[in-house]
Parts: sequence; structure tokens; C-alpha cells
Amino acid sequence: MNDDHPCCKALEQVKAEASDGIGWIYKLQPEIQRIVEPLKDRLDRIRALCDSVHGT
Repeated sequence: MNDDHPCCKALEQVKAEASDGIGWIYKLQPEIQRIVEPLKDRLDRIRALCDSVHGT
């Protein structure tokens, strides 16, 4: 890579932004999990109820 070339600079910028984005995902993961887990539980209960009603 050559730091003087625009394409190399752009590539480094995108890599840095992607790294920042991945960092944010890991930081938000506990919050996302806190929201998603109850929804998964509700979905499982609704699916079980539907299965019992429809006999599937």
C-alpha cells in the first residue's frame, strides 16, 4: 500500500470505519440481547400455543 495514493487512503479509511462499526456492535450487543431475548421467548410461547391449537 502507498499512503500517497487516493485509493490506498480510501481503503484505510473504510477499514477504520468498519473497525469502529464492529466495535460499536460489540458494545451494543448486551443491550440488543436484553431486547431480543424476551421477544424470542414470547415468539416461542406463541408458536407453542399455535401448535397446540392447530395440532401441528
